[in-house]
Amino acid sequence: DTTLIAIWRLYAKLHTLLADYSFNLAKEAHETGMPVVRPLFLEFPGQKESWENWQSFMYGPDILVYAIWQKNVNRCKVYLPAGTKWLDAWDYKKTYEGGNYIEVETPIHKIPVFIREGSEINVGNLNNLYKESIEIAKNPPDLRNYTAP
Repeated sequence: DTTLIAIWRLYAKLHTLLADYSFNLAKEAHETGMPVVRPLFLEFPGQKESWENWQSFMYGPDILVYAIWQKNVNRCKVYLPAGTKWLDAWDYKKTYEGGNYIEVETPIHKIPVFIREGSEINVGNLNNLYKESIEIAKNPPDLRNYTAP
């Protein structure tokens, strides 16, 4: 299935792009006990919305993810914590002021991901990566006669 392969490639590439960040989070978890995946209230304890918003979580201190857990969800409201601006990982041209809820589209391939402004994380434009993944998935290589080196 072209869409499934494209989505798999997209998130595999994202996983690779975040390898150094993830490694540093694992070291921090080992040394301090701070979890890699954190509820919002762990990073933003003074914000009431952080305690009420269980769908969102932090991946380390700089990446906010909104979990899509129901079928056929095409839009969702995401709380972006106050005190910082947030870059939309799907379109770095979109920056949002924290302390607000925003509504985002969530087609099947799109998990809402936001990067804390000022962090050193750069995953590029996930929309472009998905488009590239669709094109590659449309024309997969013929591996029937492939032999490993």
